[in-house]
Amino acid sequence: VRSDFMLCYNVVKKSMMQKFWFKLIIYWNYWIISRTLLWTIGSVFIVLLGFYVYKGMPTLNQEVEKIFYNIAFLSFLLSANAFFLLHLVLSIKVLFKKDFNGYRLCVSTCDLEENIQDPYIEDLFFIWRSWLLRLLWIILFIMLFILILKGLDLIQTIYFFNAYSLYAIIMLVGGYLMKTTLVAQKKVSIRKII
Repeated sequence: VRSDFMLCYNVVKKSMMQKFWFKLIIYWNYWIISRTLLWTIGSVFIVLLGFYVYKGMPTLNQEVEKIFYNIAFLSFLLSANAFFLLHLVLSIKVLFKKDFNGYRLCVSTCDLEENIQDPYIEDLFFIWRSWLLRLLWIILFIMLFILILKGLDLIQTIYFFNAYSLYAIIMLVGGYLMKTTLVAQKKVSIRKII
């Protein structure tokens, strides 16, 4: 009877941890994408408004609209890239402040005795650095694999590998790597919220 209880307990605990990691990865992707888009749209609006006021609020004709479109397009690309990188750094702190399925990530002090209640970015930078290095190695292997396929003439062009596909790889592979990085760190633990 005892072994059946322990088996059932372990199955339930494993299921809860899978839900925890799934919710964490989904929230991580949602947080980065939504914040990046909001900040990017806001910055494009501010740039366009500033340019419109700086030029003396000209009447909107076809030429002015084309200039505004070009400025908006350029500022969108620049600010989207900058805010994506910024939110990749800030996302690690958000993961340690939010509860997922009744559990929360905790980071310990250097002597592993006490948990830091409200960690700063510098307390979590070692996790982000480890995650980033793993992600860079994965992307390097993907690029080498594509170049080998190109060298063997198994694929004709590699136009699909651009900045946007790189973002997709970061968002898809990055969540799984975040899980493996957090599990591998000795100073990171998962605590049940009471």
